[in-house]
Amino acid sequence: MKKSLFILFLFAFLQTYSQQYSYRHYTIFDGLPQNQITDLYLDDDHFLWIGTKGGICRFDGEDFVHYTSSGSANNHVRGIFSVKDTLYYYTSRDLFQMQDGAFKKIFTSEKESIMYIFWAQEENGFIVNTNHAVSYFRNGPVEELYRDDEHELRIFGFISKEKFLLWLENVKLYKVDTLGVELIRDSVHLYNDIFRQNNKDVYFGVNLSFPDTLFRYNSKEETSDIVFISEKESITNCYILDKDIIAGTQIQNWFRLNDSLRIIDADSLPDAGIRGLVEYNNTLFIGTEVGLFVRNSAAFVNYTYRDNIPKQLWSVFEDSHNDIILASFFGKLLRIKENKVEGEIPLNIRDYSFQYPYSFYMGGLALKNGKWAIPMSVGLFYGNASEQRLISDRPDSFCSFCTYEDTLSNLLYLGSPNGVYIFDIAKEMLVKNIQTDGVNVLDIAKDKYGRLWFCTSKKVFLYEGDTLNGIYKKQEELHQPFVSCCPDAKGNMWLANKKGLYLYNYDSLQKVWDGSFTFINNYKKTHIIAGNTFGVLYLNLDDFYAGEKDFAYFFDRFNGFIGKECGQNGSCVDSQNNVWIPTSESVVKFMPEKIYIDTIPPKTYISSMDVSGRNLNWAERDKYPINSDSIYKLQWDKNNIKIYFHSIKYHCPERVKYRYRLLGYSENWSEVAENEALFTNLEPGHYTFELIAANEYGYWSASPTRMQLEIVPAFWQMLVFKIAFVLIAGGLLFFALYLYFRRKQRNEKQRQKAEQQLVQVQLNSLNSQLDPHFVFNALSAISVEVLTNNTQQAYDYFVKATRLFRSSLVDRESVTRTLEKEIQVVEGYLELQQLRFGDRVKYQLHIDKNVDDQIVVPKLSIQVFVENAVKHGLEAKPDGGHVNISIAKHNAVLYIEIEDNGIGRKASSQRRKRSSTGLGLKSFRHFFEILNKVNTQKAGFFIEDLFDAEGEPKGTKVRVEIPLDYRFSVD
Repeated sequence: MKKSLFILFLFAFLQTYSQQYSYRHYTIFDGLPQNQITDLYLDDDHFLWIGTKGGICRFDGEDFVHYTSSGSANNHVRGIFSVKDTLYYYTSRDLFQMQDGAFKKIFTSEKESIMYIFWAQEENGFIVNTNHAVSYFRNGPVEELYRDDEHELRIFGFISKEKFLLWLENVKLYKVDTLGVELIRDSVHLYNDIFRQNNKDVYFGVNLSFPDTLFRYNSKEETSDIVFISEKESITNCYILDKDIIAGTQIQNWFRLNDSLRIIDADSLPDAGIRGLVEYNNTLFIGTEVGLFVRNSAAFVNYTYRDNIPKQLWSVFEDSHNDIILASFFGKLLRIKENKVEGEIPLNIRDYSFQYPYSFYMGGLALKNGKWAIPMSVGLFYGNASEQRLISDRPDSFCSFCTYEDTLSNLLYLGSPNGVYIFDIAKEMLVKNIQTDGVNVLDIAKDKYGRLWFCTSKKVFLYEGDTLNGIYKKQEELHQPFVSCCPDAKGNMWLANKKGLYLYNYDSLQKVWDGSFTFINNYKKTHIIAGNTFGVLYLNLDDFYAGEKDFAYFFDRFNGFIGKECGQNGSCVDSQNNVWIPTSESVVKFMPEKIYIDTIPPKTYISSMDVSGRNLNWAERDKYPINSDSIYKLQWDKNNIKIYFHSIKYHCPERVKYRYRLLGYSENWSEVAENEALFTNLEPGHYTFELIAANEYGYWSASPTRMQLEIVPAFWQMLVFKIAFVLIAGGLLFFALYLYFRRKQRNEKQRQKAEQQLVQVQLNSLNSQLDPHFVFNALSAISVEVLTNNTQQAYDYFVKATRLFRSSLVDRESVTRTLEKEIQVVEGYLELQQLRFGDRVKYQLHIDKNVDDQIVVPKLSIQVFVENAVKHGLEAKPDGGHVNISIAKHNAVLYIEIEDNGIGRKASSQRRKRSSTGLGLKSFRHFFEILNKVNTQKAGFFIEDLFDAEGEPKGTKVRVEIPLDYRFSVD
């Protein structure tokens, strides 16, 4: 049998690193059941399952959900795994399976402690490793594969039921197969809690006679090799990816190996023994003895007090040896060399004319000549680690706040409360002081026109040649404090202050981002990096100038940057394109090239649903997992629902946004940051709840998570009931309406009959009044002739009157007659008047040819008005006058006009005889009022007084209007 041991390489793995990534640390205060984590497992839905000594829980990036186990008092989880989408975990005695949202015990080891349980895919069953046995278990009895009661067994690889790896006698690694037990390696010390296997290799921690080792066994080729050797620590856990391996050590370190088995990444978690490692979507989960650590960004590493970094570091810059120099407010200089803090740099600039210790300020840099220039509270530090000078303006010292090296002129500009000092680098002496109205100069930069910008605590000054100008009188926005300025690749100037980050393009000042910004760096001419109180802005210049919506990303404690308050103008970009940022308690190394833009939208799920009735007493209806294929039915009186939802998002879960809608209720999406949706008073019917989410970079779910709902109607809300109810109610309503209208119709007929009788009586009364009125007027005229002894004329008058009386008597029972008969009566009357008055009474009758003389009109409707014209208009006129009668038809209306040129109504009323009652006009007015009630169109007459040009009366005109379809009966 082929055996070999290949030592691929040796690597001195340090006990700690001088840098640390940004982690989120979760403990019992965040929801863990217990801080001591024993195992981590990522299921197929990307939930993180966490085993602890106090139980098991599920984590989605925001919430920890605890799960209890039935039938076990031991909550110390030893391992977690899944088989065919079903989750399992085991303790030292029991194996539990997830069933219907809860764990149920399916296996118990009565006498021996369980060391490992895992699923053997090819054997389609569980391999159970207890203290002294290796067994096979599926649904039936346990099949013991190997037992050794004298030694403690530990399985560390499984090929088949007939072939697997065992560690026993504490120091020996064996292979067990059908041929027996074969020793693979002697004098090895295996670590208890590590065993990982992929399709080909088995990895486990061992201890040769010297260092602790991560060991690999190739089960197909039956070879073994060492893949990594550490210096002091035991390797306790490893996680196998497609190409890489992530391993953790007993005390605090983790490292990543690539497919060439070389370290490509590493870090340490001080005072945290690693017990579990999982990685998903560029997020590393580390289970430790003191809780869960989540590294959600590889772009930021931190140097803190654990690395002997003092607080309040104000200057960071790279020297000519590519080392990072740190200067603190408390007068300390430190060096970071190859990512390791080497300790303090001794100071020998003590000057007893100034109070010691000195304070270093912001804006330090390494000059082109290799010397350091660091602003101080008493001047300028000039030199390096060995040569050090204090540059001051004796006899008075000055405090410098910023530096700017002009390599063309070989001058160094120093901003201070006393203006700007100019330091000649070649002569190593101060040569000039530029006064700036007594304000603090906080930053200096050169624009594309070769002018120096002085950002001060009051406004911006420009220095060109030897002239200082506050020339921005037309640009009022620049008359405000700015703490930092920096030109970009286009030459436009970026400025920062407590109100925000601004861009000045020499025409206008544009506010780009809100916040209290403290520094600006030009990064690789493609980006602007600006720091503020809470984090760092990474701005893409091409996207910004192209007008893209997402032109910048902001990093803070939620997504990788954990520094507190970025220092003012103390940062630098080193030769490796790392950005070093001093904060109040640490130094952050920002590596933009390692920024991971998460393009995977958060996976959403519905965690639970509450329901209530009108009383809003909420009760939980369902918990996760809610099956999207099921239809959740709710009774009609439980139609208020709260739906709780979450996303599986480990990177910056605070900035996840949700959109939801309830189809059947509304087609519109609602966007929220909260984790619940409320719907009230839902009508019976089918609904579909849809949910999508977006991560901090704005990537939304491609398809929604759905949940089907049905509000079951009460029997009276069902369609059949509604149809029956409508039919019955409609029938009852129809019957009621039938009875109502029948009764109404009967009452209406009775009313109309009574009204007809009343109207007919009124019409008959009018008729009986009109005929005697006419007779009375005629007899009055005859009597006048008799009294005047005009016997022959009286006789003629009497004859004509007799004819008129006969016509009246013939129509006595009717209120109407034809127009022809009415005209005959009118002409007969006018002939009588001509017999009486001779030429004093003249008349003219005109009937349009389109008028039918058989049209029915009210009886005496013309004669009464002609009589009034003669009697009251012409009779009193000495020379008499004329009466014009015209009859026409227009728009289905018969128009009759009687016009005289008499004395007018006013004069007539003054001389009117007592015998005149005015009964004719009153009767006709009443006549039309009665008949208008039974006609849709109205009839009537109108009287108009006529006047001449001088306003004197010249007669009267009467216009009678009768619609052709006018009804003269109330039947």
